[in-house]
Amino acid sequence: MSQAGKLEEGTALPSIETLTGDIGAAVGPDGSYNIDILGGNNVTITGDPGTYTVSVAVTGTTDHAPQIGNATGSLTSLGPLTDGQLIIGSTGVDPVAASLTSTDGSVTITPGAGTIDLAAAGGGLEINIATLTGNITLTAGTDKTVQMLNPDGVVREITLAKTGVADGSEFYILNDSVYTNYFYLNIKEEGGNLYDMIAGTCMKHYIYSSVKSAWFDVVTGGDIGVSPTLQNTIIGQNSHGKSTVICGHNNDSNNGSGVIVGWSCTASSTDATIVGSQSEAANYATAIGRQTKATGGNSVAIGALTDTNSMKYAIAKGNFSKCTRVGEEWNTVGNASNHYGYGQVDWHIQTTNNTPAEIFLAAYSISRFTIAANSSVAFNMIAVARNNADAVSKSWLIQGTIQRDGSNNTALVGAITSTVINESGVYDTTFDTGNWTCVPTADDANEALIITVTGEAKTIRWNVTMQYSEVRF
Repeated sequence: MSQAGKLEEGTALPSIETLTGDIGAAVGPDGSYNIDILGGNNVTITGDPGTYTVSVAVTGTTDHAPQIGNATGSLTSLGPLTDGQLIIGSTGVDPVAASLTSTDGSVTITPGAGTIDLAAAGGGLEINIATLTGNITLTAGTDKTVQMLNPDGVVREITLAKTGVADGSEFYILNDSVYTNYFYLNIKEEGGNLYDMIAGTCMKHYIYSSVKSAWFDVVTGGDIGVSPTLQNTIIGQNSHGKSTVICGHNNDSNNGSGVIVGWSCTASSTDATIVGSQSEAANYATAIGRQTKATGGNSVAIGALTDTNSMKYAIAKGNFSKCTRVGEEWNTVGNASNHYGYGQVDWHIQTTNNTPAEIFLAAYSISRFTIAANSSVAFNMIAVARNNADAVSKSWLIQGTIQRDGSNNTALVGAITSTVINESGVYDTTFDTGNWTCVPTADDANEALIITVTGEAKTIRWNVTMQYSEVRF
């Protein structure tokens, strides 16, 4: 569309000889002394002879809308935009007007006239506080992430739904009651068994994996829908284990369940407990301290560089203490060679006749109180025996010294002092404690101090506890 406008007319030469645009050549008047100014796409030229003016106007646009150009030289209106909208580009096509969104709902977006306000959704996790009246099912995305639940004096079952649950969904569940041995929140997942529980005042954190189709305990890594046999709690660098709680650096508990707190410790078998550094514990053993070794089953090593020396039921205490006998509680202070020390051991047995019987340390196999070469042991024994059917007892105090030389000769030093502390039922018609005996002797063949007891045709239980002081060369 175009409109011609006459600039000037008359018989004299025009005062405007040419017009020159931004591009192209200069344009002069035609034979009638006119120069036409033409409009174009979205541009209209209007001439007014009465006022000798030419008006230029943009047409075909929308009020309050940004304009988009195109290859034909025309304009396209975008919008108009509503409150908070932005122009967002797309490669090779016209941009579009769009509003900001938060796909996971973590950001709250509030559009305004010329403004956009962004804030974290909810300011944190949403919390539900409730006193339960029955078992419940929690569904992620529907129920709040943090559940503070009081079982109200009854064990409650909490089921974590799996159907339609998004990957990465979470629950924090707190048993919001005082601690007792009862009134747990029992946790299971949809379609699974009960394999987790939360005691009063305790909280657990669970996360859902859509790939595994299971809820997992964030701390142990265990699937709550299966047996927790191989679940672990590991905090620290280069530590690893199986069914273990580990806190520290370079710890190893690959042989079974246990607890390690420390540095460079090794649980060499199942159910070991270690607290310290560079320490080691065997099955059901406990090592506490620096470079302690509870290498005997069910043994305990406490201190620095103590060692139960693979002796079952032994206890090594102090500094550089090293046990040499089953069930021995041994303590040596500040001497790496074990030259000086003191300890305690225990023998026990049950007899049913009057045949003399040797009893063994901790009633374990053939475990005797062996005497080290070039050593002496001064001992103090308290022995007690009881026939429970007839409610009669007898007790002894036995003292003596035993030694062994460098040629494997083991013998008592002088006579043993044995005193009956108390006894009941001497020469009764149904029982006779007078013939009960408890006698320690030197066993040169086995280089040991042994104890032989003799009872009667009754069920009698015997226990002998010995405290001793020992020197070695």
